[in-house]
Amino acid sequence: MLKLNDEKLYIGSAFNLSQRFRQHRYKVKAYNGNNKFYNYVLKYGWDKFLFGIIEYVYFPGNNINDNKKILLEREQYYLDNLVPNLNTNKIAGSMLGFKHSKENISKFGFLHRGKKYKKNNNYTIIKPNVTKETISKLKLRSKGAAVNVYNLKNELINKFSTIKKTADFVGLSPSSVSKYIKSGLL
Repeated sequence: MLKLNDEKLYIGSAFNLSQRFRQHRYKVKAYNGNNKFYNYVLKYGWDKFLFGIIEYVYFPGNNINDNKKILLEREQYYLDNLVPNLNTNKIAGSMLGFKHSKENISKFGFLHRGKKYKKNNNYTIIKPNVTKETISKLKLRSKGAAVNVYNLKNELINKFSTIKKTADFVGLSPSSVSKYIKSGLL
């Protein structure tokens, strides 16, 4: 494990370094919370920071998930070995260790005010305030959407009262039929 004197250190990773730096510069302007890095920047300014690249990471394939995994593994290596003191989260790609500000916690509470909770041994149901108009629309929707099936000559083959019945007729899943209808490709 390497410790760099009393220097403040932040470890991060990115596929696009300039884009990530712009994100940090934008976020710090509107920041108000417990992030050590942003608090340090707000206190001392960006000109007190030296930015450098510790390692360029080579990605052998085009699979974005594999590449993210490789990048996070390398970031974790440096988090473990350089022990940065400005990183709030000690696990790469994780929110573990992050604490929300009191202001944000109060906002979260405000979002749930006015909602009714029905408690059960196994689950909690959150019942939002719903207008009568919304309820009537949902009731109509639950009865199913009427679907007409035409052939390539634009002749009506059959009418169905629901997407499910249409899906059974054409041999597709209801979600596939719904996607085709929404795409307008039929």
